[in-house]
Amino acid sequence: MYPPGDAHRGGGHPHPALPQRTPGAADADDDEHLYYPQPEKWRGDGNPRLQFRPRRGGHRQLSLRQLYTPGDRASFTANAAHWGGPPAFSRVTLRMIPNDTARVAALRAGDVDAIDNVPTRDVAQLRAVPGITVQSRVGQRLIYLYPDVGREISPHVTDLAGRPIPNPLRDVRVRRALSMAINREGISRQLMEGFSVPAGQLMPEGALGFDADIRPERYDPVAAKRLMTEAGYPDGFALTLHGPNDRYVNDEGIAQALAQMWARIGVWVNVATMPSTMFFARTPRDENSMALTGWSSSTGEADTSLINMVATPMPERGWGTIVRPSHYSNPETDDLLLRALSTLEPEARGALYRQIIRLGVQRDLAVIPIHHQVNIWATRANVRYAPRIWETTRAMEFSPAP
Repeated sequence: MYPPGDAHRGGGHPHPALPQRTPGAADADDDEHLYYPQPEKWRGDGNPRLQFRPRRGGHRQLSLRQLYTPGDRASFTANAAHWGGPPAFSRVTLRMIPNDTARVAALRAGDVDAIDNVPTRDVAQLRAVPGITVQSRVGQRLIYLYPDVGREISPHVTDLAGRPIPNPLRDVRVRRALSMAINREGISRQLMEGFSVPAGQLMPEGALGFDADIRPERYDPVAAKRLMTEAGYPDGFALTLHGPNDRYVNDEGIAQALAQMWARIGVWVNVATMPSTMFFARTPRDENSMALTGWSSSTGEADTSLINMVATPMPERGWGTIVRPSHYSNPETDDLLLRALSTLEPEARGALYRQIIRLGVQRDLAVIPIHHQVNIWATRANVRYAPRIWETTRAMEFSPAP
């Protein structure tokens, strides 16, 4: 018998990541999981501003005086009856300030006590402001490219005269050449101002699935040009690189930098960046030949990254249902992934993840990793914050400064 109100799940095979994939179970105290959209029929007095219903036992509950203003703010009061004791602050207001300049200005003016997603260009200035502390930590967000490796004719790949050609991205030598032509250290140093870690795999150091033996692809445009010739493209070809211009740190700048780097090996690139809502609508329609995007695992290990970036799309298994990145399909990596997803022992599961990444990413370049973003927060002197590998910001992780 289970207590009333408890939730229970069953299944026919082991599911080691079930706690992380169950909302509210892995981080039962997280603001993100304690409040969730409330169906219309549950809204009090027909008030469309009441969007959330607090879960039992959470650290915070919505203030009844000032609930939720869509696109602006949500106010919370502490739950004094929480099993772990009341949180450090009696009241917290979360403000949504999507504009970078306005967000930084609000911190400097004292209108807010802390901000996340600090623009890299503002870090040095904020560090020089008395009473403001900037903290950072490498995150799980991988910025990467997905090439169309499956279709014989890809919609945005042509010869230099604009005529359709058999898809060169199906040749791993071409994909390797494109990867070798990327100066990841230069992107980190010049575009990201040091706030990225060049990547050759899916997970950052410390996450389950990270492989210390996999290094980022070496930057070697001369060798890349030789590979292009060896693959039958001594004069190169043309392609369109699609990507968002408002979703990831310096996303449009990265796309423009890639175009310049690839031009050196004869690949002429039309950069087509757009608002993220438009970009992500293109993905399920298979409208890209090469795209710049990002992914962050929701479990802290490589499972969701592999399911959505390397696995053969299989809706019946829940594989590739969010994105269909590259049309890559490999029965060997699929079989290894099935084993990993039902392996309870973390070390054995991590070894399987690493094997899949060595085959699907390092060898076959189903996706081309660029870097992991560094998460950046800034706080005023009255609060402290412990930076996380996750880029989400949760109120209970703040504490009063001594």
